[in-house]
Amino acid sequence: MWQSGACFPQDYMARPVMNAALWACNSTTACTASPGSINLYGATDGRTDTPSASLAAPSGGKAWLRVALPPNTPTVTRLGIRGIFPAASPAVLYVEQASGQRLAVASLASNVSYSWVPVRGSWSGVAALYVECPLAFTVTELAAQATACYEQAAVDLGSVQEVGALRWVPMQCA
Repeated sequence: MWQSGACFPQDYMARPVMNAALWACNSTTACTASPGSINLYGATDGRTDTPSASLAAPSGGKAWLRVALPPNTPTVTRLGIRGIFPAASPAVLYVEQASGQRLAVASLASNVSYSWVPVRGSWSGVAALYVECPLAFTVTELAAQATACYEQAAVDLGSVQEVGALRWVPMQCA
């Protein structure tokens, strides 16, 4: 018997075909942050149990993280973020258009710290995701769904065989 994980609410974040931001922070150019920030790779590694990106707020400045998405990313329909946000001042998640214009899509107060925060919408022409806060904060994971839910299964028949048809019978749960 084969069973996959569910795409939602957050398993899409580890699927390269679905998450346009996956591994973006492994590139030195796709991911930028406020001076003094560390562990940026942890923000887009597809896991919430790895080290988090720690975003520093420099003296007189704000803490921020910018994750560039691949060129020609399809319409983004779901965002997700998990982190630790300060009580004194919430962080804000933005969708950044190719023009540079930023649209605020979520306010992240301390009451959502350690929780997966899903944001639904339909944003075309997204160039980057941007998170900003007047105080230091962390991002455990940041994801952007830009394709439909995708599942696949590999079946080993023991040898090369011609398959005429496959029939899917969904299980009925009581």
